[in-house]
Amino acid sequence: MPYTENALESEQQNLSIKSKASLNVICDTLIELYLGKNNKYEKENDDSHLKYENYALDLFKHSLTIFDYEKSLVLCKLRKFDDGVNYLFLKLKLYKEVIQFHVEKKNFDMLIKFCKEQNNPELWIEAINCFSEITNFSDDGKNLELNNLNFALKEILSQIEELNLLTPLQVLKILSKNECITIGMIKDYIIRRVENDKQILEDDQKLIKSYQEETLKIKQSLLDLKRPVIFQVSKCDLCERPLDIPTVHFMCKHSFHQRCMQEDIKECPICGPEQSIIRDLIKSQKENANNHELYLTTLESKRVDERFNYISEMFSKNVFRKL
Repeated sequence: MPYTENALESEQQNLSIKSKASLNVICDTLIELYLGKNNKYEKENDDSHLKYENYALDLFKHSLTIFDYEKSLVLCKLRKFDDGVNYLFLKLKLYKEVIQFHVEKKNFDMLIKFCKEQNNPELWIEAINCFSEITNFSDDGKNLELNNLNFALKEILSQIEELNLLTPLQVLKILSKNECITIGMIKDYIIRRVENDKQILEDDQKLIKSYQEETLKIKQSLLDLKRPVIFQVSKCDLCERPLDIPTVHFMCKHSFHQRCMQEDIKECPICGPEQSIIRDLIKSQKENANNHELYLTTLESKRVDERFNYISEMFSKNVFRKL
């Protein structure tokens, strides 16, 4: 397009004098002319229209062009100019429309590539939602299209599983709308999720059991504190020398020489630091209980699948107190 490029460069140099509207008019007119040529070249075995489509696409990508994106998008759709539609969708950041476009055209490889490039988890959810609406497979290439669909579906499910975007039940509910998607296509995904959930359940049960055992030990320790304690320690837990009078004994079963203890210390030197940390944590939790903005900000910063865990964690820390 030497003439077009020269015209654009000439117009760009005069923008300080003329309005940008004139350049806009030139570009819009050229786009209409290029895409309008398609109507004259729709005969079989005639690829002349491809030349004008390439001209239009080059004009879209030209760094000096100023044109109406929405109007050009409508023209591309009317002329069924797929490359132009896809390019303008990207320029307008209509990412969901890009996904729908690729799904409609069965461009599954391009769909996967696009979702990975954008690095937006929500696009994978949009992709699987679009897959639930695929029905129109051509008779000639149905097997090939189904194979491509199967490959793309496995990749999408892999990403959804890795990012933990949807539960297996949600995935099944979405895909059940499409009769073309069989259980065999998602069998591996279902098996993986069931095995993973089973492992999580077993780990949780082990954790619950350990908490129960620890709770019993703590309860037993509390009961022991109410009973008389016989101290049979023969060495100081600080200097490790034989104990002699005067000695200091603590209910945690630690014993010390009085001379080894500092005068202002009224708790066990060994257990005291740990207990001090616990007291500070409890104090911090009580202070944060009234800091609702911090709680809400932290909650909103979490991923959707992490929010319930965060709320449960706050309950376990007794942050939610009765008013």
